[in-house]
Amino acid sequence: MPCYLLKNIKNLLVNKPYQPIAWMTTILCLSIIPLNRLPKIEFELFSIDKAVHAFFYASLTYLWWKYWSNLPAITLIQKIIYSLLITIVYGLFIEFLQEYAVTNRHFELADVIANTFGCCMANAVLWLQYRRTTLQN
Repeated sequence: MPCYLLKNIKNLLVNKPYQPIAWMTTILCLSIIPLNRLPKIEFELFSIDKAVHAFFYASLTYLWWKYWSNLPAITLIQKIIYSLLITIVYGLFIEFLQEYAVTNRHFELADVIANTFGCCMANAVLWLQYRRTTLQN
């Protein structure tokens, strides 16, 4: 009986998307905090802010890959497509939320580009790692 209970707890923790959803919540909270005294930047693609955006969305992509790796029915192509769709749409959602629902925050195309770049880079690294591991076996 205890082994069955431990197995169910492990399945609950491993096979549920708690980590990516928790990270999505963290990104949302950080993105909707109104920033006073911050000027509206028209377009700046290379800055520490954009590097942070890319890192956050690369991390989110990694967490979704980790979750999907525990699901045997998900293929490599599905991982790539799902992570691209989820992270890009989520990034767009947050940008529109900043524009229309948050004081002193605005939609920034450069943020969307940085988010998408982070997602694409993470997918590329994870795909290369997957190919290397698969070819070694």
